[in-house]
Amino acid sequence: MAGVTLRRMDEQMWAGVRDFLVAKGCAVDDLLSTNDLAELETQIGVRLPEEYRQFLLCVGAGAEGPGCEPYGVHPVRKLDGRWRWMGTDGDDPEDWPRLSEPFPGTGLDPARLSALQEAEPDEEKFDDSDDFDEAWQEWHEEWNDFVWSPDQTVGAIRLNEQGCGGFQWLVVSGPERGTIWGDDRGLGAPGLGPLGMTFAAWYMEWLTWRRRMPRKR
Repeated sequence: MAGVTLRRMDEQMWAGVRDFLVAKGCAVDDLLSTNDLAELETQIGVRLPEEYRQFLLCVGAGAEGPGCEPYGVHPVRKLDGRWRWMGTDGDDPEDWPRLSEPFPGTGLDPARLSALQEAEPDEEKFDDSDDFDEAWQEWHEEWNDFVWSPDQTVGAIRLNEQGCGGFQWLVVSGPERGTIWGDDRGLGAPGLGPLGMTFAAWYMEWLTWRRRMPRKR
């Protein structure tokens, strides 16, 4: 696969990826048809990035990849007439309209993050444990509202889980469209940041590693 320009991977190349995954015994879903893809994009109100579109059409609706097994790329499936990304927070139809909003691409506001961290109640400064519990719960709610605000990830699909609370997102709207962002908000070091690669480069980096591994039994 050397010499292929990742940003312009053609259908034949992606089809070769599917053949490789099958030969290695990796999890891989059925392909989406062009009609499936058109219906999906109509429902979410945005055209998906081209590299990911080719993946859905030529590799599968989901497959093993750079994340927790069996699906390093969460599958998109049709349930009760609606398309959903399985295993993500974005599989609620009420959230779908936000995929067409531009991805912020800024991550968490560092000033507010620092202020919240400093404001965490210190149990040693409370005479009454119930007072501490009440103060900490109030602070924790404010923390979650800020760190886990859906405004942080509008215009992006959560593609996989990295384990221990880490995730990766594919941006589908806005200037960062087509790029992968890491999400360590669940790892005790809250933040969203770019991985510096497009979908194809991200997937092919994993595939290069997978080529060295034995076939699954």
